[in-house]
Amino acid sequence: MKHSYLFIFFIFIAKLSTASYVDTLVIANADELIKLSLKNNSNLKIYKLKITQSNYDYKASNYFKTPQINGTFNSQYNLKLSTTNIPGAPFGQPGKYIPISLGKPYTTSMGISAVQSVMDWQHIFQSKIAYQNTELLKAQEDQTIQNLKLQILQTYYSIITSLSAIKISEKDLQLSDSIVKIIEYKYTSGIIDESSFNQAKVSSNNIKQNIIQSTTLLKQSIAYIKNLVDLPVSTDLQFTLPEQLFVENKLIQELGSDKGLLPLQQLVKIDSLQIKEAKAKYYPKFNLVGYKGYDQFRDDFGIDFSRGTWNDYSYISFMATLPIYNGLVNRNKVKSMQFKKEVSKEQLKSATQQSLMNDQNLIENYQSTVKLIEITKNNFELLNKITTANFEKYINGLISLDVYFKSFEDYLKSENTYLNMVSNLQIINANFEARN
Repeated sequence: MKHSYLFIFFIFIAKLSTASYVDTLVIANADELIKLSLKNNSNLKIYKLKITQSNYDYKASNYFKTPQINGTFNSQYNLKLSTTNIPGAPFGQPGKYIPISLGKPYTTSMGISAVQSVMDWQHIFQSKIAYQNTELLKAQEDQTIQNLKLQILQTYYSIITSLSAIKISEKDLQLSDSIVKIIEYKYTSGIIDESSFNQAKVSSNNIKQNIIQSTTLLKQSIAYIKNLVDLPVSTDLQFTLPEQLFVENKLIQELGSDKGLLPLQQLVKIDSLQIKEAKAKYYPKFNLVGYKGYDQFRDDFGIDFSRGTWNDYSYISFMATLPIYNGLVNRNKVKSMQFKKEVSKEQLKSATQQSLMNDQNLIENYQSTVKLIEITKNNFELLNKITTANFEKYINGLISLDVYFKSFEDYLKSENTYLNMVSNLQIINANFEARN
């Protein structure tokens, strides 16, 4: 009985430890998240499966390059044998023709046939289309990777900015709480009125509100990035803050090619091949056909495998097929494919123009945001010094409480402006990084 209790106890401890286990990942930079997403993301896994499937479709489309060999068996009952007229002279009927039947009612044949395509342009273009379909999937995969990297980078920078905002706000709250305690003491001592005390509490509450908002945004961003990387919900993600929110005087990166254009470029190639494939239906086809088999002719139904009952029958032929008329179906299909290609070209042209405009705006926004950050950062640092100095002045009775609160409010506003500018720059910078 004692051993049973011990066994149950250890099972309970094992389940408890398993249930409470949470995988913790410490993220030092965005590259780690990108590597995880490239490994785990379900959409990318689906693309890899589709590409593998498409490769097999391409291999299957090359079947015409090898001979098609088939075994054949045929048993035939001739309801009426063919007849032919032969001169009657050998049979004592000169000047007449005698109708005779050729063959026997029952015919059985078996053998092996082989067909080799010598030239079939339609199959050639179908194979090329199958290859380009695989390339289209690869282009779509590259586009998906670019978009995924962009989403991860932007979300990562949002997390880092939120963490920095919380860290700064917590320091602000410590200073604000100190002011509240000092003012509370003066208020209870009757030195200042209630409005000054309330103003101090409002200032402190505003900072707490900022912390809550930043924390909410942080949690939402972490949840979103878990979904992008396909991590379990229970995973504990922890982020290491960089030494600097952004690198000053950093050279602007060159924008890599926009992989969002790749699928459209592939569609134009496929449309061109589909036009050629449709036109190829007008071209002649050439095949080599070979047959090796045996025939058996009988007066009654049956089959006999005895020696001498089968006759050899073999041949090799060269076959040429030239389409002459099939209505206007193929002509209309060629026209349809030509218009489809024009649509694809216009879509590519429009998307390329839009991409170039977006790139130009992105570079201009990057340059102007960098200048704005330099200004807002300078203001933030200056107002931080002014607020710290004014705190000491207020403690020593050199300035009024209103003057201090004014400088503190200006400091908080400059802090929000600076962090917003940093967030904007990181979002812009994510576009550069995602395309390199």
